[in-house]
Amino acid sequence: MLKEITKSIEQEEWYQFLIEELRAIIIEAIFTSRIELIRGKWEAGRRIREENKNFERKEIYDKQIIENIAKDLRISEKEVYRWMQFYRKYPEKDFDTVCQNLPEGKNISWSKLTRKYLPQPDSEKKKWQRYFDVWNFSAIDENYGIDCPGRIPYEIVTNVLYYFTKPNDLVVDPMAGGGVLIDVCKKFKRRYLTYDIEIRRDDIKQRNLQEGFAKEAQNCDLIFIDPPYWKKKEEEYIADSISRFDKKDYLDFFKELVPKCRKILKPKGYLAFLMSNYIDYENPKNSIFTADYYSIFKEAGFIPIIEIQCPLSTEQYRGYDVDRAKKEKKILIISRSLYVWENTKEVNS
Repeated sequence: MLKEITKSIEQEEWYQFLIEELRAIIIEAIFTSRIELIRGKWEAGRRIREENKNFERKEIYDKQIIENIAKDLRISEKEVYRWMQFYRKYPEKDFDTVCQNLPEGKNISWSKLTRKYLPQPDSEKKKWQRYFDVWNFSAIDENYGIDCPGRIPYEIVTNVLYYFTKPNDLVVDPMAGGGVLIDVCKKFKRRYLTYDIEIRRDDIKQRNLQEGFAKEAQNCDLIFIDPPYWKKKEEEYIADSISRFDKKDYLDFFKELVPKCRKILKPKGYLAFLMSNYIDYENPKNSIFTADYYSIFKEAGFIPIIEIQCPLSTEQYRGYDVDRAKKEKKILIISRSLYVWENTKEVNS
């Protein structure tokens, strides 16, 4: 009875109008709070700049200024550095003028400003590096790749290249998506070949992997594969995407692909494969685990080197997803495995 009443209310025009109005109010409040936060950061940077002569009189400069202020405010030096960089980039007379020049309009946030539009301190230059078998990165850096379904943090690719390649090695990405790997390879001086069935940028070549690899990819040093996950975001991919295949065809695709990878990969070369579990609670036979892919690689003759956990962001789930999972006693999936494989010396033709 309660469900019927709820459904009846949701169909009422006045109720739909109320929901839209409430949504608009909350969104506007979020935008306003973001701008006010940015205003505070800018004003803090301006005040530090206004005291520059006093700092010079005390013979305190640059990093010393940051260290002193951070210590006394009990905040990070990185945050003080960002205040100063923000004001240096926008040294206008008032914040209203700054607002007119900020990129992305209402979509801008302090986090996005610092990641995408402000220079990074020297201490940040190797923040991507990880030393353990959990690589937990959630934010997307807009400097690497373009927006697309399943876009991954550039730090995952960077660590793979750091540990399993060297400068000038050839890296192949057959499911390039938005081109994160391209931008990482450019920065870290690796050669690259990138393909995809759907082209999103000019430096990615169109290719359907069911037709095999291009000859130019032969004898590559590393293959990086981050495929469309089965059933996840399938509505955001084109009709020919493997994410839309049924379970058998989806797994058969990898059974055909993996031996082809061995043939183009140089002996002792590496393959990195990023994947998460797909759990179907209603029909467990429909689930696909990373162990299923593991078996495919083992049967093809690849040698497992390491499994690294690269958890998905919890932000992929909304509040109602969590509430529903609690009620239904279902575990939400954020685990994601990066398997690195080594090619054996001999590959049968």
